[in-house]
Amino acid sequence: MKVVRVSRPVLSKRLLLGHLRLYLAMRERVWRQNRQDEFRLLILAGVFFILGVLVFSVEGYVTGFIPVQRIGLALLPQAVWENITFFGDALVAMVVVLLFSYRHPRIVIVVLASLLVGTICIHGLKALLQVSRPAAVFGEHAITVIGPALKYGSMPSGHTATVFILASLLCRCTRLLSAKVLIFTMAAVVACSRVVCGAHWPVDVFFGASVGLVVVWACLRFTQRIPLSVGLYGGICTLLVACGLYLYGFDGGFTYTKTTSELLAFAVLFYWFFSWVLELGFRPLIRQRRKLNLSV
Repeated sequence: MKVVRVSRPVLSKRLLLGHLRLYLAMRERVWRQNRQDEFRLLILAGVFFILGVLVFSVEGYVTGFIPVQRIGLALLPQAVWENITFFGDALVAMVVVLLFSYRHPRIVIVVLASLLVGTICIHGLKALLQVSRPAAVFGEHAITVIGPALKYGSMPSGHTATVFILASLLCRCTRLLSAKVLIFTMAAVVACSRVVCGAHWPVDVFFGASVGLVVVWACLRFTQRIPLSVGLYGGICTLLVACGLYLYGFDGGFTYTKTTSELLAFAVLFYWFFSWVLELGFRPLIRQRRKLNLSV
């Protein structure tokens, strides 16, 4: 009888790839099981759009800006608002998604598509509407401006669209209603921070949330047709890891966000690498030993 020997490196590579494909398929089933009525995202988008129209119908763009900013600054100091609004940055959103990509690998495809489409929609609307920001209307010294003093391209709010895209995807990772309520509440706080920081009008926030929800709904439906392969997952995660490395020390133009970015980047990258080292370094070996024990 002729015995065919397979070298250890080839066997190890085949074992790892097989285990990775099996893991991705298993997590894909979990992602699909968590799928609920995504049409609710469109309903929520419609609610935000109607609220935006109602707010605009009172006194135009300026409706509610001064009261919201004053209440916000009375509740929390500027340093806290800087860190809150920082989580509406697209770079931060991509790094946060990396934190959940180990347990829910398909999320990387959806977030990449959503942020690309969302960026095109948001900047297209900004160029079309050409609404001046509060700092340009009232003057930089008449209101409180936290962070860069932006003056143009106000409507809709890009940070708000980004954080509602992120919130929608994170809600897909859980079935708990309480967790979903908490996630969207946090997204609403980030959206409010754009007004408190003097970067947007309240109406910008409502329309930004509406755009973000419509975009993520469309991308959730479109990307479900894209197969989740090892190569695609690895390629997008490489991009997200690069974003994590870039985030380390990134301040977004604020004064008190550098420490937050460093802690977030370190925590996410450490968790992601450690999770995959454990998954690919130890669990395949345990499975192989179990098979050998059963065959003896």
